[in-house]
Amino acid sequence: MNFTFGFTNSSIDNWGHLGGLINGFFLIFTLSPPMEEGGCAGNYKIWFWVSLGIEILINVGGLALFYTVRIT
Repeated sequence: MNFTFGFTNSSIDNWGHLGGLINGFFLIFTLSPPMEEGGCAGNYKIWFWVSLGIEILINVGGLALFYTVRIT
């Protein structure tokens, strides 16, 4: 819904909404508990660290872009 408003209103940043969507996707893997028996609990630690690393990269990169890019 926000993408629709972003295409019709030039003051809304669609890249910010897309970054939030991707960030939220990886946040699910970072904060969700491991699955019960029969699930993929063995790979939980791997997904946790991969997702946490991606979260850090997205957040640091987003903040760096936010404070360095000037929109004219």
